[in-house]
Amino acid sequence: MKLLKKLVRLLMRWLGRAKSKPRRRAPRSTPEPSIEPPEPQLKTLTVQHRPSRRSSTVQLLLDEAWDLGHRTYPDLIGYVFDRTGKSCSRSTIAAWKKKRDIVV
Repeated sequence: MKLLKKLVRLLMRWLGRAKSKPRRRAPRSTPEPSIEPPEPQLKTLTVQHRPSRRSSTVQLLLDEAWDLGHRTYPDLIGYVFDRTGKSCSRSTIAAWKKKRDIVV
């Protein structure tokens, strides 16, 4: 009797699996690739602003410091700091030197 119940259970499981076959889904339609390339987007150009007052002030101060004999980066940075309360970067000084064609 136990064997018969096991066989019935096994048969029911097998039949249950046989009935629940996964459905095949319809293939998804993919959009056709467009033949024409997209139109290029126009970039808007903005008018560049003139240099800020700070950069002009720093360049004038660097000119003054150079005329006074300050030649090293720490001396130039210190002079700008003493006059304005803010220091300037080494890259600012390098750009100033390059603009003035100063080679040390």
